[in-house]
Amino acid sequence: MAKVIILGGGVAGMSAAHELAERGFEVEVYERNEKYVGGKARSTNVDGTNLMDKNLFLPGEHGFRFFPGFYKHVTDTMKRIPTSGGKSVLITSKTLIQ
Repeated sequence: MAKVIILGGGVAGMSAAHELAERGFEVEVYERNEKYVGGKARSTNVDGTNLMDKNLFLPGEHGFRFFPGFYKHVTDTMKRIPTSGGKSVLITSKTLIQ
């Protein structure tokens, strides 16, 4: 099968990679950010959110808060994304995502 190179590991790039890999394509994703993929959609620790223990944080979410009704296939796509025990890949700095 053909090899596909995707530039950008944001939500669209990672979704495209997942869909193509499911269909048997060899996929490589290149992302310029060395710390994470996902583009603007990510979770972060928010400093100063735990008054009881300054070493613990509450998570802050950045990205989609909801999926509009016209996103017809989102729930199906989310169900098909591999999790623990599947084809998940640990992504570290400067690692090629395949």
